Amino acid sequence: MLTKEDIKGVAAMVPTPCKEDGEGWDATDSVDLDETARMIENYNRDGIGVIAACGTTGECAALLWEEKRAFIDTIVQVNRKRVPVFAGATTLGTKETIRQMRGLKDLGVDGAFVGLPLWQTPTIENAVQFYADLGEAVPDMPIMVYANQQSDFAMALASRPHETVGGDRLEGSPPNHGSATTDEGVNLRPCARDPSTRHNPKLSPTVGDAAPAMCASTILRSSPASRL
Repeated sequence: MLTKEDIKGVAAMVPTPCKEDGEGWDATDSVDLDETARMIENYNRDGIGVIAACGTTGECAALLWEEKRAFIDTIVQVNRKRVPVFAGATTLGTKETIRQMRGLKDLGVDGAFVGLPLWQTPTIENAVQFYADLGEAVPDMPIMVYANQQSDFAMALASRPHETVGGDRLEGSPPNHGSATTDEGVNLRPCARDPSTRHNPKLSPTVGDAAPAMCASTILRSSPASRL
């Protein structure tokens, strides 16, 4: 399983290439897997450190489960363990996120890429417990926390027992926040979010102008309490 030493360089939140005829509501096979393979080769060629797929610009809420599986499987097969791959499992609730995490783990990804459930406004306590519940349910799968949050959320997450967070420092937070540690070791880092979208499927994506977001690769095994 990944450790914080395995997380290096820039993490690219990659777009999901769409087929030319994949925009319709009746499309059930909309992902351009050939373009996906080319994109992953380009990222590896250019020295990317981590690949995170199916985030906001990666159509996390729009793909069918079968499409997501095919997309992630292509990434895993083409990447060939050259860099860590985190697969997006952001959903409307904890149970579905856990189901997707387990399915994506079976495809061979290195970790899950998860934001808070959509359309809900959790407290910091609820948000932290959400990730703790995921760690309890799938304890051998690292989680990249995907959240544009203030440092109080990051510090609350880092304060939980039995967790490991890899990275450098939280973008926009005071330097002492970035160096906080627990007994297991904590660090936070900015991650790159690719500005491309699947609606330009032939674009060769880069990360030169990517915007920062607070992300961390984390392993949580806390006990369940309040839940989303």
